[in-house]
Amino acid sequence: MFGVNTHWAEMVPVNAHVDQLESAREGDRTPVDWLAGTSPQSGGLGIRADRPAFDMALAWSGASAEAPLGVTVTNVRGGHPFPLGALDLNEAWIHVEAIPGGGGPPLWESGALDASGDVDPEARRFGATLLGADGLPLAHHDILAVSGLADVRLLAPGKPHREDYAASWANGAAYPVTIRAELRYRRARQDFMDHVYGVGARTMPVTVLVTASCELTAPDRPCEAKPS
Repeated sequence: MFGVNTHWAEMVPVNAHVDQLESAREGDRTPVDWLAGTSPQSGGLGIRADRPAFDMALAWSGASAEAPLGVTVTNVRGGHPFPLGALDLNEAWIHVEAIPGGGGPPLWESGALDASGDVDPEARRFGATLLGADGLPLAHHDILAVSGLADVRLLAPGKPHREDYAASWANGAAYPVTIRAELRYRRARQDFMDHVYGVGARTMPVTVLVTASCELTAPDRPCEAKPS
């Protein structure tokens, strides 16, 4: 059950046998096709992967609104809420940025990785926090000590989930500006990778599950990107 994990080959030791590495790479290609909706095979229930597994939409209502930017993401083909699995390890979040038309760094960004590889603490995340008997978050995947959950935010199958963003940058920007959003996922948080391999030694690659973008030509002119 690969799920949305598309980087198993990154976890194979560098001195592994070539057949083991190729098998892991083949395992990576299968969920990539499934997520994109280009898999030639049907799932266990006979459901064909003939469309992307996730949808994303953008809606910009104008800079005068309190929260003019709405990002909606939908778990279209999943048979269960997303994400599941090792919720104390995996990460799923929305990355969104405003990119100036002339190039250069983003005017504004939410959900970026910092220099240490950690996700922006203010990012709009999906998942849950596993708690120990003392009510504190568990560290280092100590799953035998789980006694509860907190901060549960999952994408239910077929149910659109919307996040709204303020945009203090909009009135002072030079237009056009491209708004781009992504649903991102990675198999393990950076602090866990640091615990296992040493600080800064390895970073689990990020999988982009779905994207959406639209171009703003003026701060009070709406723009929209609908799901495909």
